[in-house]
Amino acid sequence: MSTIHSDEFRRPRKVLLGGSTRRSRLAIWALVCSLMVICPLAPLAAVILGLCALRVIADNTVLKGKTMAASAVAIGLLFSVCQGIAGYVGYHYAEQARHGPSIALRAGFDGDIDRFLDAFHPTDVPLNRRDAEAFLSEVRSRYGNFVDGQIATPSGRLDFLSDPGRPRVYRLDFKNGSAMAEASIVLFDTPEHAFISNRLGYLSIDDPVRGKVTFPAPTQVVDHP
Repeated sequence: MSTIHSDEFRRPRKVLLGGSTRRSRLAIWALVCSLMVICPLAPLAAVILGLCALRVIADNTVLKGKTMAASAVAIGLLFSVCQGIAGYVGYHYAEQARHGPSIALRAGFDGDIDRFLDAFHPTDVPLNRRDAEAFLSEVRSRYGNFVDGQIATPSGRLDFLSDPGRPRVYRLDFKNGSAMAEASIVLFDTPEHAFISNRLGYLSIDDPVRGKVTFPAPTQVVDHP
């Protein structure tokens, strides 16, 4: 005696009553996708496939694999969140690496000293307005008002994943000329990587004629990974 069932792809299938069950292909694919963590959308696909598999398995007594599908959903959710966090941090780090010095200088030259100070990672010696104003005044006296800046890394490559703490070189444009600068980005708040900082470690403008001017002062700069 037989009856007609449909598989997870809604195709009719003839199955003997009392016959053996089989594992859902959707559940299998869901688990495979959940483990493909290096693929950006694979964990999300695992969640979708896993949920579909659970629904199909519940409606079809011929299929099994509920535990596999549920595991795929859980693993997929976990890695989707991890990928989302990693993507968020990577994007904002790249933006900071490209535009961090420009954002800080623009705020300082507009008179917003608090925002200028907030663009820098706190050091062992607290940053203060007097030092910030002295730095900005010196830069303005040399080059005039700030116009714009851009990263001068060759080919625009930002190898922040391999070495996020490496200093970057920038070209800063002012009303009375341009200057080359160096800045570092502090990605993590502590060496143990407990919290994300993503602020400037220091900003240094090196003038071959007038000398180097740096903020924070060299004695305040603390090296972070």
